[in-house]
Amino acid sequence: MCRKSNILKFSIPIDGGKACIVKVYDGTVLKLNQVIDVIGFVSLDPTLGTVHDSEDEMNDAEVSTHNPPPSLVPRLHAVRINQLGKSEIPNAPEIVSKAQLIRGDLHIILSQLLFGDHLAADYLICHLLSTIFVRRDCLCLGTFPLNITNFPASKRDTFPREFYNFLTLIVKKSHFLEVTLENLNELALIPKKDYECDRLTSGALQLSDNTHLVMDETGLTTGELTVTGKGNYSALSDLLMFQKLTYDFKYYTMEYETDIPVLIFSDVKSFIPCPMQIALNVDAESENLYGQVVEAARQYLKDENRLANIRQYLEALRHTEFVINEDITKVIQEDFVKLRSANISVDNMHAFMVLARLMSLSYGKTALDTECWKKSVQLEMERLSRLPQRG
Repeated sequence: MCRKSNILKFSIPIDGGKACIVKVYDGTVLKLNQVIDVIGFVSLDPTLGTVHDSEDEMNDAEVSTHNPPPSLVPRLHAVRINQLGKSEIPNAPEIVSKAQLIRGDLHIILSQLLFGDHLAADYLICHLLSTIFVRRDCLCLGTFPLNITNFPASKRDTFPREFYNFLTLIVKKSHFLEVTLENLNELALIPKKDYECDRLTSGALQLSDNTHLVMDETGLTTGELTVTGKGNYSALSDLLMFQKLTYDFKYYTMEYETDIPVLIFSDVKSFIPCPMQIALNVDAESENLYGQVVEAARQYLKDENRLANIRQYLEALRHTEFVINEDITKVIQEDFVKLRSANISVDNMHAFMVLARLMSLSYGKTALDTECWKKSVQLEMERLSRLPQRG
């Protein structure tokens, strides 16, 4: 028989979570993992959980799955469905005009929570603004996965979760995933078809677009991966590198496109290939006073206008149109020649372009200019200089 957890079908455990079966009558086409608002009439008719003769050919598990008791899974007869895509910010022009001021507030918070590291705060702001704007084969333009390393050993057990708690205040959707050897070998990260119940069993990575996935690798230890563990590792790697998730239908698999920003906290470089690693430059005073820093950040965000501005800033600029004009391309080409002579790889140069775009957007600019380009090159060179291989 199918368990209650399978009937409720939550990909992420939710205490007291509610589920329902939505009855759609107007031919609305919905996409997998799409977020929607439904307006309709709730039915708790107990006869809806009764099995009829037409269902005799189903096995018991399938019957219980497709006819859950309305007391557990109510029926919602939809009158209207609002498909939620890009959020419309009514005062977007005003937010963009104040982008530098709002960015300054956000930068203050993030730099302090990152132990006084202003460079890391710049990169994290870019990460929070990232989203896919073009897909070309396996290349997803616009993604900016980030791996933060080298935080103090004294804060190793608490820092990732504390930092995540602050992110939940400023982003709409997020999920915290502890990456341990046990979890890799045991968790169901990808959706799988359950043929006994004739349904798709959700996986923890089955997230809606623009859900910020924060992974904590600080508890990861050496050991052997099982078959499940290897599959979960591949799923995490594919999600980060190619923004796709493979669904397991037992006899075949299907790939679905995703748009999930990924932030990784780890002691050293993540075991999942992440092109953008930043090693924190920890300020000793910030480390010693971190408890006070966290409390000060909480107080800073109690200003409702400031918090609302930061949320709208991230939402409005994430979807702002951006162009690279011809007058800047010559400067970029000249700098690329210099960078190549300094043994900067082609992959690194692609990172320069993505960073420059996001850095410009973070200041409310809709076109790349020389100032932002030069600043991005400077930031990227500093980031690379912190990494061991360039030490």
